[in-house]
Amino acid sequence: MLFCIVFYLTESEYWSDIKDEYIQRIADMDPNDVYPSNNPGPTKPDGSVNFECHCVGHLVASPCGYEFSSKSPEV
Repeated sequence: MLFCIVFYLTESEYWSDIKDEYIQRIADMDPNDVYPSNNPGPTKPDGSVNFECHCVGHLVASPCGYEFSSKSPEV
């Protein structure tokens, strides 16, 4: 059995100061330090397929996988 926990915040709670030290340190970081790998999209600069892109990586196993695989020489 799966459970899902839902947290509800009031608008004033949402905009209040962050109280958790760990979360505050993350909030103060540069976004490039939090997400260090730049994901340039479905193609790499050299034109090859970027399988690390979340929108492309699943295509091989999707219902369209055969069509995708037959068009891509890298698969």
